[in-house]
Amino acid sequence: MHGRVGKLKTDACSQTALRQDASVPRFGRSLNALLGSYDYNDTPELTELCPPEAYDNILRSVAYATPTSSKPLVTPWTRRAFSPAPRLTALQTRTKYKTVDRKVRPVPSYMPDPAGQVFKPVIIPTLPPLSLDPPLLANFVPTGRLTRERLDSILQTVPADFLTPREIDLLAEVLRNRNQALAFEDAERGTFSDKYYPDYELPVIEHTPWVQEPIRIPKAIEETVRNMLKTQVAAKKYEPSTASYRSRLFAVSKKGSDKIRLIQDVMPMLRHRAFVGLLAG
Repeated sequence: MHGRVGKLKTDACSQTALRQDASVPRFGRSLNALLGSYDYNDTPELTELCPPEAYDNILRSVAYATPTSSKPLVTPWTRRAFSPAPRLTALQTRTKYKTVDRKVRPVPSYMPDPAGQVFKPVIIPTLPPLSLDPPLLANFVPTGRLTRERLDSILQTVPADFLTPREIDLLAEVLRNRNQALAFEDAERGTFSDKYYPDYELPVIEHTPWVQEPIRIPKAIEETVRNMLKTQVAAKKYEPSTASYRSRLFAVSKKGSDKIRLIQDVMPMLRHRAFVGLLAG
């Protein structure tokens, strides 16, 4: 009985069975051999193995756990699985979040100069009264940031029969007069006026400026990341700097979306930042 079972197992894993059903790879040393971390020269059929694309994520997941010195074999499967074509799912699969023991927390300390940060009160001017006879929507004149197309995109969000026609005319007039408060592009968002919100200086402990090596952006999304940075510079989220510090920036795919999010590595800053009770809220 045992001999029969052993024979069945041997037949199932034989070279003939592998040729007949090449869509089911032998896990373990087969995957390690494909990734170059195991010598598996006794199976020439391995170089011809090319299962359906559903197996690509498995190969990429195993590659994440293999030594970085390993070089995958050049086969139809590895070429497809590690293709430089945009594969945001591959980015998600190979993303590893830091564990709890690697979490970096600010250093407990005190506020060096609590009176150093002064915030001026924002004086709200008296707003003019609303017009009792606003211009008709049909006579709308584009002004500043508010074009007719942009106005229509706003009015489309108003539920049907929620406003009367004259109320819609008034809404269009208010939006036209306050068009500088609207932002349809990142470059139009702007920032708070430093007259009321000056730059905040984070309290830090004595340290040497850090310089981190950059994380290489995959070639497939390099142009996308470059355009995102240009957009954020135009929105004044980033600005030129001559400081001695250099932190890492890397990209991850958003959950349930084809879009990419840029992440700034602030762990070095947290190691030297003072944790102040006033800041913790």
